[in-house]
Amino acid sequence: FYVPFLREYFLALGVNDVSRESCITNLRRGPGASIMIVVGGAAEALEARPNEYDLTISTKRKGFVKIALQEGASMVPVFSFGEVDVFNQWANPEGSKLRRFQKWSTSIFGISPPIVVGRALKSGVLKRWFGWNWGIMPLRMPVHSVVGAPIDCPKIAPDADEKTLSEAIDKYHALYLEELKKVYE
Repeated sequence: FYVPFLREYFLALGVNDVSRESCITNLRRGPGASIMIVVGGAAEALEARPNEYDLTISTKRKGFVKIALQEGASMVPVFSFGEVDVFNQWANPEGSKLRRFQKWSTSIFGISPPIVVGRALKSGVLKRWFGWNWGIMPLRMPVHSVVGAPIDCPKIAPDADEKTLSEAIDKYHALYLEELKKVYE
């Protein structure tokens, strides 16, 4: 959310950052309020390749579980099959100049800029003038989203001791990963 005007555009669409404050504010908007977090984030976006599902789920980053426990919110794992097939991405192997630029950009602007290639519009400039059949429109590929069973998290008191909170976070993170694996299989 550091790119001028891009922040306002995303906010108008209802997109928020994934900071702790933003998540809690949105969860407290009223009954039925929910948030959706792309757990893999920028790192996963840079690894997206057609027909390859490379999930980036860190065992160290469990903040979404901590927020769910502190707010008593349910976690619902969702996996979209075919999502990686909608665009092709330029090769950006680890250590390449492109990957270094993408990581630098992510650290400065908070978003990863994957260089994607889709299809051209039928009557678009690229197609009409140059005969190119590629562009920035997504490829016409099916995407099937599978929704897992909700994982109900108990509301843990804000003054709970660190050990109790840490054990609960580990337990519900493991439950989330287990349910996500069921969704994938």
